[in-house]
Amino acid sequence: MIHPRRTPKPILFAALLLAALALAGCSGNVLTGVSWPGLASQGTTVYVAFNSHLHAIDATNGREQWRFPTEVDRKLTMFAPPAISEDGATLYLGAYDNHVYALDATRGTVVWDAEVATDRIIGSPVVYGDLLLVPSSDDFLYALNRTSGALAWQVETTGELWAPPAVEGDIAYQAILRHELLALDLKTQQPVWQVNLGGAMAGPPALTEDLLIIGNFVNGMRAVAKDSGQDRWGYRDDGWIWSSPMVSEGQVVFGDDQGWLTALNEADGRETWRTQLEGGITASPLAIDGQVFAVTRGGHAYARSLADGSPVWQQTFEGELNSTPILVDGKLMVASMSGDTLLRALDPANGQVIWSFVPQK
Repeated sequence: MIHPRRTPKPILFAALLLAALALAGCSGNVLTGVSWPGLASQGTTVYVAFNSHLHAIDATNGREQWRFPTEVDRKLTMFAPPAISEDGATLYLGAYDNHVYALDATRGTVVWDAEVATDRIIGSPVVYGDLLLVPSSDDFLYALNRTSGALAWQVETTGELWAPPAVEGDIAYQAILRHELLALDLKTQQPVWQVNLGGAMAGPPALTEDLLIIGNFVNGMRAVAKDSGQDRWGYRDDGWIWSSPMVSEGQVVFGDDQGWLTALNEADGRETWRTQLEGGITASPLAIDGQVFAVTRGGHAYARSLADGSPVWQQTFEGELNSTPILVDGKLMVASMSGDTLLRALDPANGQVIWSFVPQK
């Protein structure tokens, strides 16, 4: 069942825009849109992967603990947040130089460095037991030994992999840029099923008990059965959906590049509320205690009611906000891809700035 909203648009311009973001250069010391900041956290430390550095920042006060590398490397560009080992001791970082870096989480020093791909690594690595799953733009999903970085196996897919796999048990659900969603058995490296969803997918699916829910650039939001890939429902959207939906309290909430923040019923995909924000939305929203937090390319951060989308607060900052916010140490972390300030910690109750982090030049 497809709930109509729009007439599909070509995906060519979206693909070109993504390519431009990936290949653009930078100049001077002002933060520029080479990549989008990727946020992750462990305890009270926030990790921000952006352009040529991974920054480790103390969430209690906004002070930088370390950065990798210590000096700017113009050949090194990072897009996605690092994966973190179960014990929090090691970070795994993919980069545009086709390398995966394992870093000591307390010092930022290199544990190992593996060049495994023949094209850029855009999606985050994913920890799977003793292995590290690495999606690449060269059409392969790689599995590395987490201790050494040695290649354990690789699986060729039908297109570029810009999204990390969503893993549940021994099954990886991998979005392929060329319109397909793959369920892969990680034990045998054999496909369980593969379906064409009719549009390019830049983000991973959200997993519920029975469904995979994923957006694309052509026909909006889709839900398929987890065990078979069969269609369950669809929702056509006015814009391109760049990131994963957020699923909370029976609702599926997502944004599009036209600035619409939309909530659907998880069971059947029917619209429950929809509100227009100022600026396109490329990041996933975050739900906390009955509220939805969303950011836009117009530099706006919003808190909305999860129940009906009604306003709670709004703040405006310098620079595009393209990265999914995260909650660390009771603070809402919002990253900017332009201007001097890279990261702000906000009070989730009112949006007020608690501290700001400006990288040293």
